[in-house]
Amino acid sequence: MTNTTKLTMKRGPKAGSGVKLNLCRTYLDKKKYCKLPTHQLARIIYDEHIELFASFDAVRTTLRKLRGSQGKVLDVHKADVAKYKKDNPRDNAPYGSMPKSKKHFKDWQHYKVDKGIQNALILSDVHMPYHDPEALELACEIGVEQGVEAVILNGDFIDCFAVSFWQKDPRQVDFQAEIDTVIEGFEYLRYMFPDIPIIFKMGNHEDRYIRYMTQKAVELLGVTAFEFENLFCLDEYGIEMVDGKRPIVFQDYTILHGHEFYGSGGAFPAKGYFMKTKVNTISAHLHRSSYYSEKDVNGVTKRSYSSGCLCDLTPDYSPLNAWNHGFLIIKRGKSGARVENYDIEDGQLV
Repeated sequence: MTNTTKLTMKRGPKAGSGVKLNLCRTYLDKKKYCKLPTHQLARIIYDEHIELFASFDAVRTTLRKLRGSQGKVLDVHKADVAKYKKDNPRDNAPYGSMPKSKKHFKDWQHYKVDKGIQNALILSDVHMPYHDPEALELACEIGVEQGVEAVILNGDFIDCFAVSFWQKDPRQVDFQAEIDTVIEGFEYLRYMFPDIPIIFKMGNHEDRYIRYMTQKAVELLGVTAFEFENLFCLDEYGIEMVDGKRPIVFQDYTILHGHEFYGSGGAFPAKGYFMKTKVNTISAHLHRSSYYSEKDVNGVTKRSYSSGCLCDLTPDYSPLNAWNHGFLIIKRGKSGARVENYDIEDGQLV
C-alpha cells in the first residue's frame, strides 16, 4: 500500500457512533488506559485511529459521554458511566474538602465618617516631635473658627523616628521623649476641640512602630502596654484609630494618607493619586498641596486634592525639597462634599 493510498483511507468516510463507542470502551477496559485523564487518552486513541474520527474533539466527547462528564447522562450511557466514571482525586484526599483559608484582617472595610458630621478639619504629616508649632496652631485655630465637627489626623501625625530603620544620629534617638511630645500634642488637640470626634489614621511613619515590634521586639507583641493605641494613650483622649491602610470616606470623598499604594503620587500628587483611585480623593504623604479635576464619560467631574504638611520643612534627610505647609477642611453638601485646601507660608494663610 502506497503512502498516498494510506492517506486516502485515513481521510475516508468516518465510522458510525456505535463503532467509535465500542472502540473507546476497549481502551477504557484496559488497565493501562482506564485511569488516564480524558484529554490524554483521547490523544492516544485519535493518533492510533485517526481514520475513524472527524477530529480529536470527537474522541474526547465520546470518552466524556462514557465517563459521565459530558453534561446530562443519557439512559443509554448510564451503564457505561457506572463502569467507567473516573474517580475524582478529591474523593480520596485525606482532608475530603478544601482546606480553610486565613485572612490578614477579620473585617477590613472603609471607615465611614458619621453622616451627622457636617464638616471636618484634616491635618496631615505633622510628624511629631518634628512638627511646626506655628503652622499646626494656625490650622487648629481656623478649624475652630470654621466650627468643624470632627478632626481627621490623616497619617504621619507621629514620626516614630527612634524606631525607624533609616540611618540616624544616635544622639537624636529618644523614643520616650517622642511619646511624651505626642501625648502633649493630643492634649492640645483636646483643648482646642474638647467635644468632637478625633479620628487617627495610621500612616507609613506610624507603621514604623508596628514593623519594629514585629522584627525586633517580638517578645512584646500582644503585651497590652505596648499596643500602639495604649502606648500613645489614644483611648485616654477619646481618639479613634483607623489602621490596616483603610481609607476614610466622607460623603463622596475617599481620604487616603498616600502610602496605601505602591509607589508615590509623582510630581503632581493630586493627579497621581486620582489616576490610582478614579474617585474624588484627598491625599497627603508627599507634603505638597495640589488640585486636579477630570470629567468622566458621563460628564461628571471628579476632583482630587493633596494636602501640604505641618512639619519641619528642612529635615536633615531632605533639606532641599518642594514641600509646603497646609491643611484641608471638608464640608458636606447636597450634591457632594466641598473641599477647601489651605496653604500656609511664614505662619500665614496664603
